Amino acid sequence: MGRLRRFLPAQVADLIVAAGNVDALLQSHRREVTVVFCDLRGFTAFAETTEPEEVTTVLSEYHSCLGELIIRYGGTLERFVGDGLLVVFNDPLPCVDHTEKAVLMAAEMRDAIDEHSDRWRERGYLLGFGMASLGATQPSDRLASTSARITRS
Repeated sequence: MGRLRRFLPAQVADLIVAAGNVDALLQSHRREVTVVFCDLRGFTAFAETTEPEEVTTVLSEYHSCLGELIIRYGGTLERFVGDGLLVVFNDPLPCVDHTEKAVLMAAEMRDAIDEHSDRWRERGYLLGFGMASLGATQPSDRLASTSARITRS
């Protein structure tokens, strides 16, 4: 069980052990889900100019802070990719009011990262967290979807 939890979100590992039938859990299925994706504003420039040990320290603080919120709101951490984080609500574990929980979690993440940003700024790191605005753009002869960050002032 310990090794399984190292590779999968804890709630997924628990579900696999409880179900006893891994194949059934991994079968393709349809379900309405809510997905939250976030990352740190300014992380790429920070990582390019900072010692690797300090980058790891900041990532550890960031992952720890947000990981606690994901668990509290019942999301499933699908993956961390550097400073990127993808959380799914309502799969594989059913989650009542998953959209509302995702929004509440995202707002609390923003507030938590604001506190970390203040501490990081004291160490000389300009890192932040923003909300995204999604919409359509018209690059030339076809319509494309895009996202742009809206940052706090």
